[in-house]
Amino acid sequence: MEQDLFLATTSLENFWDKNSNNGVFLGEWCKLYSERRSYENLNWNTLEYIWKDEKEIDEGIMYCESVYQNILKKLYIALNTFHNINKDLRYWDVLLKPWLLPYIQIIHDKYRHIKLAEKKYNNIYTFTLCNNEYSFVNTPNMFLQNVVNNDIYNLQLYSQIIKFLNIKSDDIKYKYEKNNLIITYKFSKKENFLRIISKIANKIANKNSVLVVSPYFKENSLLKVMLLSLNSRFLFVFDNLAYDIKVDKKIDLLKRKTIFNKILFDDEFSNLVFETLVYNFPSIYLEGFLDFRGKVLKLPIKKSKVIYSANAMHGNEIFKFYTAENYRELVITYGQHGGNIGLDKVNIPEEIEMNFSDIYFTFGWGRANGKIIYQPTYSSKSIDFMKYENIVLVMTVMPRYFYRYMYCEESSKIVDYIENTKVFLQNFNLKERLVIRPYMQDYQWSIKDRLLEVSKDLKFDNHTNYYKQIKNARIVIFDHMHTGYLETLSVNIPTVIIIPQNIYYFRESAKPYIQLLKDANILFENPLEAAEFVEIVYSNVASWWQSDNVQNAREEFCYRYARTSENWADEWIKEFNTILEENARNNS
Repeated sequence: MEQDLFLATTSLENFWDKNSNNGVFLGEWCKLYSERRSYENLNWNTLEYIWKDEKEIDEGIMYCESVYQNILKKLYIALNTFHNINKDLRYWDVLLKPWLLPYIQIIHDKYRHIKLAEKKYNNIYTFTLCNNEYSFVNTPNMFLQNVVNNDIYNLQLYSQIIKFLNIKSDDIKYKYEKNNLIITYKFSKKENFLRIISKIANKIANKNSVLVVSPYFKENSLLKVMLLSLNSRFLFVFDNLAYDIKVDKKIDLLKRKTIFNKILFDDEFSNLVFETLVYNFPSIYLEGFLDFRGKVLKLPIKKSKVIYSANAMHGNEIFKFYTAENYRELVITYGQHGGNIGLDKVNIPEEIEMNFSDIYFTFGWGRANGKIIYQPTYSSKSIDFMKYENIVLVMTVMPRYFYRYMYCEESSKIVDYIENTKVFLQNFNLKERLVIRPYMQDYQWSIKDRLLEVSKDLKFDNHTNYYKQIKNARIVIFDHMHTGYLETLSVNIPTVIIIPQNIYYFRESAKPYIQLLKDANILFENPLEAAEFVEIVYSNVASWWQSDNVQNAREEFCYRYARTSENWADEWIKEFNTILEENARNNS
């Protein structure tokens, strides 16, 4: 008789059957490097990661979007009935998609890996969390923080799926501190002062207004706010929509079951998603909805015809409620936030933001409802990089658990990413000049300890101001393509980018520009070649970086993906005045 195989879904060892000689880890998230002695002795296998396959990502994205559309059509009717209101599909789409689409993707990832384990191994069994130990969440942000940081919450999601699929499992009691479900938003004195001054100045000096919420001005942000305000005669009202709001409503599990268990779909996965919503649907959209909505409607928010943000949609519920309530009267404009956007084959935040907005501003590339808006220059000073000796290696990291589809390093692919960087370090002979800047969070990957396997003499520094660090470097190396490399390219700091093969996948329109970076020896997919190249050019970086070939490639790439201007404030003013004029004509 074939022996049952134990399936470990978590790094929590209370939920491992260590007496089993026959086991498999569902993914790399189960195996903490700091606890490697615990699992190395078990000699269990690890299931392959589905999303290393480009085609699987393609199909997963399309499938989850179709599931979202089908679920929303039924969910918005159920929510209208529950709240005794009559909001249209667009209202609920604006409010829910930034959370619900990634939620569906998260459940899909877990579902697919469990189904793969079930298919690959016969007679699997596992340990699950007791239902009465499940946590609820109050906001999308609480949900996301639990997914990226909390093993027990991910175990809850796995447990729900395993029980839905009737896979053999035993419940384990596990006491832990549950989430505080009081919804609390507070403003800072600094934000409130800026809001008051901005509103008063606009009322005195300008008959029009553009409401600006979290514009994501990074370096010298206050100076940029002042420049834009003064040059526009206070057209822009800066209000991050951070107000004092408190909602304390108890979870009604019986009503949740009534809502989510009575609606059925034709496919297994959609039914699974709806069933998991009983515990995972944020209370701000259910028990706390009417109270929170009512308080948002009473806030003294400046009534404007145009609203702009680059960073509020994914975490500011006041912003989402306000735009959902007023989308018919508002021109919703949103700005790109992140260096992957425009380059990735598909970028989920980009897709959600495009759906959310009437006008989407990019760093230079084009899309259907997109416009190009110049970004502030990161520095107006020429940098004499040859007077510096340091080489700065800027790293990234992603959570151990999947939290949306990406064509880059994430979840289990982080192990490949780390190994790629280790190969670079093993073959790099200028380590005495190298300063490694790890990401501020580590998500229990123990990246520093893993890299120290290469050399105990490696230097790490993520406390020095980032902009000071990159401006005081001879060469800046990125082992990823997120936002930082756009900043160094824009400032004309010598930049080398190393990305692992078969992890990044770019859209067709971006591939010629990626090739420009490769031809200029800025972008490498081979860490050995990158190490050798940096060593060769280090003593005379200018001969490479200031060559016509490199500068032409840099300028052409930046013009499309990191377009900046010293006159950016005037460009913004012109653009938003045009939007206001077009809106006035359309409504006349």
